[in-house]
Amino acid sequence: MLFVLLVLGFAFTANAAPTLYGKINKEVRMYDEDADWGQANTSMFQDVQGSPSRFGFKGSEKLGNMTVKYRLEAKWDSSATNTTPIQMRHAHLSFVDSWGTLTIGQAFTATAKIGKKLDPLSNTGADLAGGTLKGNTREMVTANNLAYLYRSRKDLIKYESPKFMGFQLLTSYDRNDVTTRNSNTAHRWEKAIAYGHDFGAFKLDAWVASVTEHGEQASKDDFSMTRLAARFGFGDLTLAVMMDNAEETSNADVKTEDARMMLTGKYKMGKNVFAVTYGKHETDLSTAGDKTREWSQMAAGIAHNYTKNFQFRVTYAAYDYDWQGAATTVLKTNSATILMLGTQLKF
Repeated sequence: MLFVLLVLGFAFTANAAPTLYGKINKEVRMYDEDADWGQANTSMFQDVQGSPSRFGFKGSEKLGNMTVKYRLEAKWDSSATNTTPIQMRHAHLSFVDSWGTLTIGQAFTATAKIGKKLDPLSNTGADLAGGTLKGNTREMVTANNLAYLYRSRKDLIKYESPKFMGFQLLTSYDRNDVTTRNSNTAHRWEKAIAYGHDFGAFKLDAWVASVTEHGEQASKDDFSMTRLAARFGFGDLTLAVMMDNAEETSNADVKTEDARMMLTGKYKMGKNVFAVTYGKHETDLSTAGDKTREWSQMAAGIAHNYTKNFQFRVTYAAYDYDWQGAATTVLKTNSATILMLGTQLKF
């Protein structure tokens, strides 16, 4: 992989020198988890899966009135326990002109970056997408997309309109990384309308978005999600809220409803950034007996930016899980607290 990136880097130099960029993002985490699950209190050194260490190239070429932008990026997870510590994150071309931007390749979907923008702890283990603690905390493995649906990057076609009076349209189509030729499998459309305006002492950003999937899969028939989000800026203070509501119908005609929400706050004081977040996910499964599951997480953190590119941070998160089975007497719970010490270096 490194050889391929270097070769491509030299190839790009022949046309226009690309920008080499990346970051190293590491944490040491100390878990204190409910003993009923047989989980030991542990500590570990890990990459932040929700915002992993990475290395990439990006640049642009001018073609008449059009600009072609390119980006090639891989994540480098030295703490990965599988056989793929190096994985592709971005590999796309974007064609930019006065009509907007058309992107082809592996890139963020139309709705993927909304939650990341609103979560001030998204580069820590307490990210509200839930991807970092997934698999490391009991029952967190089923809580990916903890406080919002995060589909990240897909091989897709995406269009972003120019901004008009603060409004922008974004839409993308992908097949959820399914590579079979079955035309009935996983057709996902994402649509979002974004609005942003600076009123001077007050800044407002707002989004209305949806995700729909049509096409039969092994266990899923149709899926739809709607999202409302807003961010309010008052000088050094930023507050945000987002709500997702999703409905899925399986091939067996079982309906699942998911409600997610997040509340966040961030305050800048010199080189320090203070942040608090809350996320919640409720699932209602309509089977012979209703089953409900609920995940929630509260977190707080402080980051000190020694320079523009170097940061040290401390983050604390409290996580809870409750499961109500078909019979009211069947109830499983779990709780955990995680203390995280992290550092990030960008280049």
